[in-house]
Amino acid sequence: MIRAALAWLLLAATAWWAFQPAAPSPRADGVPVTPATQLAEQRTGPIRYAYRRLCEELTHPPRSCDRWHLVGVDGRRWWMPEKSGSPGGLALSPDGLMIARGKETVILQRVDGSVTPTEIPMGELAFSLDGRFLAVRGTADVVVLEIATGRRRSFALPEHAALHGWTSTSVVLTVVSRSDSTPGHLATAEIMELDATSGRTSRRPVAVNLAARLTLSPDGRTLATVPSRGPTLVDLATAEATRTLPFPSAREVIRWLDGTRLLVRADLPPGGFGSLRSYHVLDLTTGAPRRLDVDDTDADDGSLVIGAAE
Repeated sequence: MIRAALAWLLLAATAWWAFQPAAPSPRADGVPVTPATQLAEQRTGPIRYAYRRLCEELTHPPRSCDRWHLVGVDGRRWWMPEKSGSPGGLALSPDGLMIARGKETVILQRVDGSVTPTEIPMGELAFSLDGRFLAVRGTADVVVLEIATGRRRSFALPEHAALHGWTSTSVVLTVVSRSDSTPGHLATAEIMELDATSGRTSRRPVAVNLAARLTLSPDGRTLATVPSRGPTLVDLATAEATRTLPFPSAREVIRWLDGTRLLVRADLPPGGFGSLRSYHVLDLTTGAPRRLDVDDTDADDGSLVIGAAE
C-alpha cells in the first residue's frame, strides 16, 4: 500500500513538472525577467533573438526544452508552441517581424500571430536583407519564396553547396569540391550567387579557407571574416585584405546588416555572471561596436538566432 501511494505521488509530481510554463531566466545582471507566454494569435513587436533552451534535467521542465524561445526588442518573452519532440529549425527576418520555422515543411509566422503554412520541404533557411524573400536549401535544390505573393522557384544545386545568406539581390552559396587539376587533389571553392528575381546564377572562385564562414557584402564585392586580430574585410576581386578593425574579442561575423555595418559575435572575459558571449553592431565607418541586449546564458550551443538589430 505504501509503495503504491509513493508511486502515485511520484507520477503526479512528474506530470505536474512536465506541464509547468517555462521558468524565467535571469538577465546578465541577475535580475529575473518576466515569464514567457505562448506566441499565438497575439500582436507583439520585433523579435530580437530566438534560441532553443539548454536543458538540464534537474532544473528545467522537459516541455520547455521542446520549443523555441523568443525575446523581443522590448525585452518581452514568448515561446513557440510545438506538438511534440524537437522544435525543428527557425529563422528570423532582419526586421524581426517574421519567423520561418518547421520540421517537415516550412511555416511562416508574423509577429501579429498570422500563420502561413507552405509545402516547401524544411531545410536551411535564410531571409533576404529586405525581408521580401526566403531561401530554403534542400538536399539537391534551393527554393526561393517571394513572401508577399507566395511565388516560389526551385533551382538545382551542385553537390556540397552550402547556404550563406544573401547579397542585396541574390542568394549566396558556396561549393567546395576536390580538384583533379591541382597537385594532391586539393579542394577548390566557389561562390555561387543566385538572383532571386531573374534566376540567373554566377560563380567565381574563392579561397577555401574563406568559404567555411562566408559573409558577403550586400554589393557582392567584399568578404568579412575574423582572423586572430579582429574582423577583416577582403576584396573579393583581389583576395587581398583591405582593412582590419581593432576588435580582438570578435569571433564571428554573423551577417552584414547593410553596406556599412556588421553583426558580430564576441567573447566576454571569463568569470562574469550570465552569458559568455556578446553580440554587437560594428560600424565600419567609425570602427565602433554597439552591444545588443542579447543574453545566451540559457541557450543550447549554436542555437541562438538574431533578428532585429536596430
